[in-house]
Amino acid sequence: MTTAGRSSVHVMGTSVDVRRDLASLADPRRAEASSRFLQMVPDGYGQGDRAIGVAVPDQRRVPARYWRDLSLVETTDLLHGEVHEERLRSLREVGNRDRAAAEDEFLLRRYRVMPRVMLRYATEKFAPQRRRDYLSGIL
Repeated sequence: MTTAGRSSVHVMGTSVDVRRDLASLADPRRAEASSRFLQMVPDGYGQGDRAIGVAVPDQRRVPARYWRDLSLVETTDLLHGEVHEERLRSLREVGNRDRAAAEDEFLLRRYRVMPRVMLRYATEKFAPQRRRDYLSGIL
């Protein structure tokens, strides 16, 4: 296997592989800056999150290597983790794969309790009115 996040080769993978590859790209200085920016403090909008400091281009590459093989169970495992980068990428990949299923099976059940940043990422490709409905909580 090549260095994590550096290959577009398709390989079988699990949530454990995604976590391992993201962790191998962690940057403590970037994590500290991300924590401040995303307000990962009590009463901040990122409360409860933990950033590991993986650059966005690397975040995109890691799950993409495994995505075709990750089941909904594996994806849910990543979504329930405390690491911001894991959850962010999982939500985006679910949305890219099957937006209708992601909305029906995941968002409609959880959008009222999701952190605001997570909900923004999850709905970023929705039609503007549908996105406003989610963000305002009127569905």
